[in-house]
Amino acid sequence: MLPAGRASVSSQPTGLKSSAAVRRGATHKNATSKQGVVHISVTGITGETVAECDIPLSMTIAAVKQSVFEASGVPAVEQRLLPSCGGMGFLRDNQCVGDMAGVEAGGTCELSLVRCEGRLAISWSADRTICLWDLESGAAVHNFGGHTGSTQLRGVEVCWEQGLALTWSREKMMRVWDINHGVVLQNLACPGSELLGVLMDWERSRALTWARDRVLRVWNLQTGMDTELRGHSTTIKGVQPGWAQNCALSWSIEDAILWDIELGTASRSFRDMPGLRVCAVDSHWRGALIGSRGSSVYFWDFKVEETELWGGHATVVEHESGAPEVSISWDSLQGISWNPGVDDTLQLWDMRGSCVTRQVPGIFAVDVEWERSLAVSWSIDENMLMAQLWEIGGTADPHLNFVGGGSGYPWRESGNGVRTQVDWERRRAISWNDGGLVLQVWVLEQGSVALDLWGHTGKVQGVQVDWTNDRALTWSGQDTTLRLWDITNGQVVFEMLRDPCGFFGVHVDWKRNCALTWTEEGWGNIEFPIELWDLDTGNASQVLNGHADVILGSAMAPPRERFSDTAKTANSNGSLPNGISMRPADNKAAAIDYNLFASYVNGDLDNLIAEYRGVLRANPARPARRWHLNSDGLYDGPLRTSGEGSGCQIFVPTEEMPGRVRLLMAGDANVLGAPYSNAAPAAAAVAKMNDAVMVENNGGPGLLSMMLAAPQDYLSNTGRCLPRPKLSDQKSEYACILIGTLDAICIAGTDSVVNVMCVGEQAPVALPLDWDQTCRPCVELYEKSLRDAVQQLLATGARVAIATPPPLGEEVADTSPMGRLLRRSPFAVVSELALAVRRVAASEQCVVLPLFECCIHRLRQLEKSGRRLVPWRPKDFWDRQKESQQYLFGAQRQKPFEDLFPGTALCTDLVKLNESGAAIFAALVQSWLDFQMGTNEVPDEATSAGLPPLLQHTESSVWGTHCQAPEEAEVF
Repeated sequence: MLPAGRASVSSQPTGLKSSAAVRRGATHKNATSKQGVVHISVTGITGETVAECDIPLSMTIAAVKQSVFEASGVPAVEQRLLPSCGGMGFLRDNQCVGDMAGVEAGGTCELSLVRCEGRLAISWSADRTICLWDLESGAAVHNFGGHTGSTQLRGVEVCWEQGLALTWSREKMMRVWDINHGVVLQNLACPGSELLGVLMDWERSRALTWARDRVLRVWNLQTGMDTELRGHSTTIKGVQPGWAQNCALSWSIEDAILWDIELGTASRSFRDMPGLRVCAVDSHWRGALIGSRGSSVYFWDFKVEETELWGGHATVVEHESGAPEVSISWDSLQGISWNPGVDDTLQLWDMRGSCVTRQVPGIFAVDVEWERSLAVSWSIDENMLMAQLWEIGGTADPHLNFVGGGSGYPWRESGNGVRTQVDWERRRAISWNDGGLVLQVWVLEQGSVALDLWGHTGKVQGVQVDWTNDRALTWSGQDTTLRLWDITNGQVVFEMLRDPCGFFGVHVDWKRNCALTWTEEGWGNIEFPIELWDLDTGNASQVLNGHADVILGSAMAPPRERFSDTAKTANSNGSLPNGISMRPADNKAAAIDYNLFASYVNGDLDNLIAEYRGVLRANPARPARRWHLNSDGLYDGPLRTSGEGSGCQIFVPTEEMPGRVRLLMAGDANVLGAPYSNAAPAAAAVAKMNDAVMVENNGGPGLLSMMLAAPQDYLSNTGRCLPRPKLSDQKSEYACILIGTLDAICIAGTDSVVNVMCVGEQAPVALPLDWDQTCRPCVELYEKSLRDAVQQLLATGARVAIATPPPLGEEVADTSPMGRLLRRSPFAVVSELALAVRRVAASEQCVVLPLFECCIHRLRQLEKSGRRLVPWRPKDFWDRQKESQQYLFGAQRQKPFEDLFPGTALCTDLVKLNESGAAIFAALVQSWLDFQMGTNEVPDEATSAGLPPLLQHTESSVWGTHCQAPEEAEVF
């Protein structure tokens, strides 16, 4: 039986223990030494125990990963294990446990788990096997063996989130697989005749099948039981389910039936109409559009009783003859119809009976974008292929207005083989013919072809377009090539040649910048590989061999959108959040995020951090300057230098530095830095280390994320609007955001804390008095505000990185809040904000700088060395903040912050970063900059035994002179 929510069939492996059951000390060592085993303790990057097990020294790291999977649910392909002491890089799967430095029989080995979503793909073949592939290593994770004895494997449905797959074949058999374990969970025998199709409802563990015996079946995947739906008199041609409504619509060439799939009964039917076809089904299941061999299209109202004429339908459009095609907007209840090869009309109509007709000679296809109220008609008239752009009027003013079209493109073929893809935003299109060699790039407002894409010597088999990045991927089985085109100039960027001959399938993933190809033709081929193509280089990064016959299909797992921070058991929908889940290396931005943290843990950033710490201890910030307005209320004094801040009472522009790359650093007091904030001046340090960069310090004290996104909506303590330009008005090549510390304080603290920090004259920037009703700080508002800020910067053309906020205090675990001014755990709150950062970065395609994760890892190391970590409490924070205020504007600070306040490791007042904490932040920023400028590359994990040094900071960086702090640096 398949358990609810998640597949799990394997029992706990030998030696695997819960953390509470582990025996420690000499007793444990004596017991294990006799058996030649070592005790393995695996923790997440925030310190929580993920798994503990006893492993023989002769076993491999792959066995450790299997134990981690059994204990936590993190698939082995998503695990990267590092020795907690660092220095060895990621452990290889084939590496023996006993080969690790310092590991002895009877001892304990501590490993850190970094979760990186595995890049997986699945394939199925005519050899009746199904393979799950790890695209990072090119290895087969599982070979499922398939449907032994079946005549042909027909199809595969995969739920990557739950780790499940369903396969079916002509042998009338379906199987449910646990793809993490590679085992069968259910064998579902389908009575009757050959299966024609399968549709899945993974959320509710259901499947809907139909077969040649004209019977539909609803399957409960938990129990293996099915419910039959009988009623069709001829072969079923199509099915559309409404899972949320517990209904389905199925049709044959003579009838259509609306089913209640929970009761297993027919609730409505539409019968005795020869050539019946379903044109469209309302997403809210109010009705459907039904066509026939005649010239009419009918609306079938599902709410009308069947006893009424024709089962409850009305004619909505009628052409002269033939079977018109339809596109409909169910929101406005408007439709567009045309009749290929029969009449030359394009009709816009609505359910109220209005109709607008336009003559389009030779029309054969129409593309419609209802949200933009646009349509493109494609026609062939007098051997010319024509594209015409139309504006669609709403129900209040229904019209089809001609927007643009030209003389067309010479065309000698029929319209049957013409395929098109449209870029509605920039009103472009690509067309090609199934039997042709050339593609056309159209300017729709002119109706003309701007470019011909010449290159293929065989018939074009398929096309995928990435309009955002102005590129297209085409492929041909006859010339066995893929071609990546620049559609702005018609040039081939890469030509990729496959060795196997004949037609092949393609799955393109533009986000990951890769494509998967597989051999679909058996004639002339003795090998049937799958290739993973890197669209950045035009090379095959992996060749997967495992099938012995034609490959029927393949698909890559989509990128995940969720991240998690603590080890938990499987929840109701089967997701298993363990560790802080980092984005995979599916694109360069995500690779930087994931590998930056791994490099920090591995010690590869130590030299750069030490270099920045030396600069920060020497205090690169200028002495505090008093900025004054003139009698007209304007600032006309000296401009700020690179990296210098100006507080929140006045905004002082930064001096222009022609020839320098511009970096905008935006955020709170941790960005602003000394002498205007009791935080080490990270922005000033980055400016000092990079002569070729002009750093615009846009940090400010007392800023919430909502204030960064919309400064004009809030008042500073001068009583004027926050004097800070919108991010959308600040032009820069690069931008980095660090915000969230004050958000975390307000979310973790009580309302009294919010009033002290953010309301009244004492607040640098004030919330409105009714903040609890209008803008109460919360994770959702933080995420929305952060997304707004990122989108503003992206709109300027900047490349953006977002840092996860640093911890509050030094807590490294989710503990119950202590004290009357706390309502939530500070660690838990900042963890949630870090997840929000990752969600924003994933959706907006920008880089995450893992500051929170690096700080937590450092604090965990200090705790293991015996240091007592200091928790964050509002009163303690206020006392420390008051003590540190004396060092802001005067000349009293003769020492670095970390020497003045030695009681905390990374911060001055339990919130703002000292030199050690700011050095981590600055090193992450520097590493990102170095990569963006091409001085370092993201390492290829698959080509190295461990993780090589990442983004190594070098003296020869093109960013300028990287200053070494003198051994006896002068401080003030």
